[in-house]
Parts: sequence; C-alpha cells; structure tokens
Amino acid sequence: MSDGRDGTDAEAADEERFTAVVQTAIAVAETNDGMDPTIIEDATRYAREERDTGRARYRSLLVDVAGIDPAVRSSGSITDDRPTDHSTTTPTERQRVAYARLRDHVDRRRGREADVDGLFE
Repeated sequence: MSDGRDGTDAEAADEERFTAVVQTAIAVAETNDGMDPTIIEDATRYAREERDTGRARYRSLLVDVAGIDPAVRSSGSITDDRPTDHSTTTPTERQRVAYARLRDHVDRRRGREADVDGLFE
C-alpha cells in the first residue's frame, strides 16, 4: 500500500478521473451523428502517450468533448462530480468545436503514423 509520498495515489486518482472523462466523451460521440467514437479512442491513446511530455493537447480536448464545465475544470479538478446523462443530450457548440479540433489532431497523427509505417515495409 502506498503512503502517498511517491505520488502513486495521486496518479491513480488522476487516471480514474481521466477514465471517467474518456467514458463520457465516448458516450457523447456514440450518441451524436457526426461524431466517431474511434476518434475518442485514438485520442485517448495519444493523451496517455503525451502524459510524460508535459503537454496535454489531447487530454484537454477530451475534457471539452466530454462537456466538463470550464469553471469546475479551472478549479483544479478534471471532472465535474455532478452526474450527467449524455445519452439524451445534444452536444453544446463548445463540445462540437472541441470534437472537430480533436478529430483534426487525430487525423494528422494517424497520417504521420501511416507515413512512418510505410517507410519500413
């Protein structure tokens, strides 16, 4: 069991919050035309890869797609503790814009990965 001094408790809590954000973003994408859940899945992978770089482009956009209230987000918590049922809600304009930006980043990243894969065949 961790005594909290090595950061593993904070890391585990952060991963739990991030998982909740991802699940919410996937639910939003699955229930709205024009949104592809595979974009969210790839963005999640990229967000985890960039975690140690100090950047948070994908993570930030996933939070926006999930519809986390900016006031809650700026308070230092990544998630809004209020329950939200995204299965029947229409995404806000902010969520749609965030999804479009996220899709663009994911598409570019997928393109770079495809270019590199083709080099070694």
